[in-house]
Amino acid sequence: MDLVEVTRKTVGPHYPVMFRLAADERVEGGFGIEEAVVLCKMLEEAGVDEVDITSGSWGAHEWTDPPMCLPPGCNADLSEAIKKHVKIPVGVAGKINDPYLAERMLKEGKADFVCIGRGWSRILIFQKRPWKGERTTFVSVSRAAGAESFFGQKNLWVAPSIQWQAMRELLTQK
Repeated sequence: MDLVEVTRKTVGPHYPVMFRLAADERVEGGFGIEEAVVLCKMLEEAGVDEVDITSGSWGAHEWTDPPMCLPPGCNADLSEAIKKHVKIPVGVAGKINDPYLAERMLKEGKADFVCIGRGWSRILIFQKRPWKGERTTFVSVSRAAGAESFFGQKNLWVAPSIQWQAMRELLTQK
């Protein structure tokens, strides 16, 4: 919690602080969802604005880079469980490689936002299939709850390798 306290003091009260947590090490006797729920409550009390849930460890590396044998959205059960115990936004990462999957996860309450990393290799598909005709801006790795207040836009997404000039152009499009 010291790290959260120092981070909050450094960035101030109006800057969102996100904490990425492997909510299940996916190994016998390892850190699991029960401990993750307790930790997320503590993080919320300490001033974290949102948590981003993933899973895996050195002992279960396949969960850190999910292969074909793991289902799409493979960590949604973890984020859904944590959402039941905290009031801050809960995001999820893990083989989210289709916009319809992402939308379904949000609608079903499995997460408040999704984090897409390797799924951006399918970015052309994401650009061709925006949600319900809404204009979506693709900018970084997650749809952070605080992004709307910083950029004044809804449906703001962040892509890992976008250049700042390209981001400015996207944000100024009408």
